[in-house]
Amino acid sequence: MKQIFARGILLLLQFLFFLTLIILFIARQQRLSPELEILHLQDCQLPCWIGIVPGKTTIGEAETLLRSTYRLAEYDYTLGHNPFEGTDWLTITRRQDGAYLIINFNRAETAADQTEDTIISQITIGCGISGHIRLGDWAILLGKPQALSITWGNHYASPNVLYYSQGVRLTLDQVDNFVISGWDSPASSLSIFYDLNAQYPSSYMVPWKGWTTTYKDKLLALMLP
Repeated sequence: MKQIFARGILLLLQFLFFLTLIILFIARQQRLSPELEILHLQDCQLPCWIGIVPGKTTIGEAETLLRSTYRLAEYDYTLGHNPFEGTDWLTITRRQDGAYLIINFNRAETAADQTEDTIISQITIGCGISGHIRLGDWAILLGKPQALSITWGNHYASPNVLYYSQGVRLTLDQVDNFVISGWDSPASSLSIFYDLNAQYPSSYMVPWKGWTTTYKDKLLALMLP
């Protein structure tokens, strides 16, 4: 009887040991890259970002939330202005390793037309550190995309990947190149919308059907009159 009990305990310990290894392996596979960790995308459920909720949060409230998340003791803040678009862009740089975010609220509106009381409808975030962020890195947070689209203007165009359930658009790091190489495609620009469906209705998007499908011709057709 004692031998059976001892053998049972041994089998249980072996099971727990292998279970721990499996959990650690999965956690390692799901670990966010350093480029994504700085975004704090898991602080609240998208389309919320660090407490900023498109359609509800004002620019003044968002500035307070930014300072509480990216504290001055660890981050440098630089405000830049794009004179061609009339937009302001805030760069937040982590002193430890130089990782940075470039942030804009309401890209379609000029800075002159906005105040601290303006409601945010779109958050645009560019992120960078050494290396690139791939679609496969984003998949840990966003899962599979629902559609693809195009952003174009000022003599350039770039493909987007759309996640309607989270209100997210990822813009690929490729200009005038509509051949998408799947999960290995670099994408370091994230936009979060109050209403992504209004931004990209069915006539302005191509449904995603996996990466074995070729999307180039369908994406180019979106830009035709």
